[in-house]
Amino acid sequence: LLCLGSAQIYRFTDVAVAKNHTLHALYTYYVFSTEDAPKTEGDQVSAFVRFSKLQAHSADPSQPDGSLIGYEGLQVLLYHPKESVAVNYFCCDESAVAVGNCTAEEVGQFMIVRGQHPTLYKRTVKFRAEGEQA
Repeated sequence: LLCLGSAQIYRFTDVAVAKNHTLHALYTYYVFSTEDAPKTEGDQVSAFVRFSKLQAHSADPSQPDGSLIGYEGLQVLLYHPKESVAVNYFCCDESAVAVGNCTAEEVGQFMIVRGQHPTLYKRTVKFRAEGEQA
């Protein structure tokens, strides 16, 4: 059995976090959709993206990781280049909740407006207690 595949890996090891309420591109690469992925005869593998062991760490000694448990304002995004991301208004806030663009639980997080971003996915990067693994 011969399996051929190709993949790209971006390691977030020791990557500094951007300032609050900013949108910062770290890396851009192509991810095939399941329909467009190259296939070989008998290929049963679907295209996929996996976030593995993604975890935030504090660089501020006065705020250890354990003190930041529950913080949900750091996300990694995956989106199609044809998606329009509003670069001036992308964080959920009370005014966005009032018009139904996001929920109260999402305040401070990247805002995915329902129905407008069908191919945009986000993964919240969490802080964990000392020694706890993602």
